[in-house]
Amino acid sequence: IMPVSMDHEAYLGDRVELIAAEKAGIMKRGCPVVIGAQESETALQVLIDTAERLECPTLVYGQDFLAFEENGRMVYQDDDGLMDLP
Repeated sequence: IMPVSMDHEAYLGDRVELIAAEKAGIMKRGCPVVIGAQESETALQVLIDTAERLECPTLVYGQDFLAFEENGRMVYQDDDGLMDLP
């Protein structure tokens, strides 16, 4: 799930937690979820809480993994180490 921000307020709500809850609607019970970097701790917590309630295996950017550009290449990093991406 990409970063939650104040967008489409007329459809998704006028508070970041409401927008996060709407975007969390894509989660399906037991299906893996990858949560991208979030600007709002409130939005992040809504997404994590929803994933836990639905028993979704979850990876959270900045907690479980990182991805970054280094010397013109993309690098993925988690607890197991670093991996160059094509």
